[in-house]
Amino acid sequence: MSTFQSGFYPPLQVIADALELAGIDYRYPVPSDRFHLHGVRIFQKERPVDPSYIYLCRKEDLSGVPELETVPFPSRSVPVSLSEVSFLVQCPDLDAIFSESSSSEESVSHGSLSSRETISHGPSSSGFPGASAADQNIPGRIYFSAKHSLPDILTLVQDTFDRFHGWDLGIQEAFLLQTPLQEIFDLSQDIFRNPIFLHDRDFVILAECNHKEQMMKRGRDRRTGRPMVQMSLINDFRTDPVYIEGLKAREPVMYPSEQTGYQILYRNIWQGDIYRGRILDLEVDSRILPGDFAIIDYLGKLLEHFLYAGDLRKFSISDEENDMLEALCDKKATDEQKIMNYLQFQKWKRNDRYVVMRIVTQQREFNIISSYALLNQINTILAAGRAFFHQEGITLVVNLSYAHEKTADVVSRLAVPMRDSLLKIGISSESRDFLQIGTLFDQAKIALSFGLSSDSMIWYYYFDQYMLEYMLQCSTGSMPVELLCTDALLKLMEYDQKNSTELFQTLEAYLLHDRNVLQTSKVLFIHRSTLTYRLEKIQKLIGVNLDDPKERLKLMMSYYMMSSSSNHA
Repeated sequence: MSTFQSGFYPPLQVIADALELAGIDYRYPVPSDRFHLHGVRIFQKERPVDPSYIYLCRKEDLSGVPELETVPFPSRSVPVSLSEVSFLVQCPDLDAIFSESSSSEESVSHGSLSSRETISHGPSSSGFPGASAADQNIPGRIYFSAKHSLPDILTLVQDTFDRFHGWDLGIQEAFLLQTPLQEIFDLSQDIFRNPIFLHDRDFVILAECNHKEQMMKRGRDRRTGRPMVQMSLINDFRTDPVYIEGLKAREPVMYPSEQTGYQILYRNIWQGDIYRGRILDLEVDSRILPGDFAIIDYLGKLLEHFLYAGDLRKFSISDEENDMLEALCDKKATDEQKIMNYLQFQKWKRNDRYVVMRIVTQQREFNIISSYALLNQINTILAAGRAFFHQEGITLVVNLSYAHEKTADVVSRLAVPMRDSLLKIGISSESRDFLQIGTLFDQAKIALSFGLSSDSMIWYYYFDQYMLEYMLQCSTGSMPVELLCTDALLKLMEYDQKNSTELFQTLEAYLLHDRNVLQTSKVLFIHRSTLTYRLEKIQKLIGVNLDDPKERLKLMMSYYMMSSSSNHA
């Protein structure tokens, strides 16, 4: 179950990166992933501190405060140590505190990542300065030169928080509104300094921003015409041990530059244990900084969170195909060329035999995880077809011709998951026109509706079984039953009521048994001569030619409507 808590609170490394990008002379000697910050405040000795903020101060402001001295903090039951608080410290003697190291670079950890990246701090120095003072061993402290004023640093840092806060709110709202992924990535173009894009597990590019010509070459997905990673590069990736190992990663990883000519920071997207795709940050315009790991990781977690909850649409080409099938089921206008492309890709023909099925559950506790597991199971079972979430249920579009199947074969294979999950399924008639999917979907819904309202204990309902009920329902929708039925039966009913006879029942049994005198007599428990007498009486009363098939059909339909109306009442 997902435990992700939304809300991007920049780690201290992101603040350090903002100083570097702004050309600030600073030192961040002990990087730490412990601090995730809500904002910046001015430090005052006499006032309590909040560890969720970074405090701006001068070096001398901390000189009279012992490292382990505790200060009161209202929302905590125990005092907080200064070592638990992050500081931006202005130092007039920055170079004196931090002596120059003979090493030009120092290895710095990236958040909770297992990988380590070599990043230099402070654009004014050629490397990361070593520090001789004890202050450099305190985590959560960034020191900057006194040539930068406190108001300037305060403005820079507050702008950084505002920028990330605005981005976070924007993309969260976009996810909640099920905004297309491209629009979500458009909101991120000012956060990532390099080109970024998202591809699905088939390498089809779903969204991107800041695209540059020098990026990896593109191909075209033959199903949709959308851009995708070039096939030659895909083949190189699939044989690269580093790439293969990276497919297991749950956290951001830096991919080396050998294949593409530049480094790539990537974050795999998972749906449970299923790999769904990858976000990539390409080091084309600007050097990737340590804080970029935390940013891309948060975007990845948001994608996974909404994907897990079932709120993320169009995450893959498969989702686009689902949208097309949904539109066909709902009888909405659909690009015929897309339909033909889909059929061609599936190697289906328009005039193959198709059937549509509709699955619903009557369980109140059927959660999203169970739904996805069932959907995956059904798609595995189908030899040629597709199952997708649709109208608070699951819809299946099945090509029977492709695997030379009958509808009953498919229903038989679905028996185990259907019974285990206490599901019900409505099944349409067959059609030899893929474009009739919408009508087939209506049939599946009708079968399901009639089946659920019946007392049947079975879990599957065929439209063919309820076709007559549906026809009668349509015919009686705008006209009372008594006005639709032939008046011949009404005459028999009136005669029976007045004379205590059973002519109405006799005629019904006679028609139901195909006018077989012997069988009808046995059912009614009367002699054959008695039946003959009753039939002659009926003939005189109603004057109907029972040898005429149309007259018999009219009588049978009337009997059925009257029976259905009585049962319904």
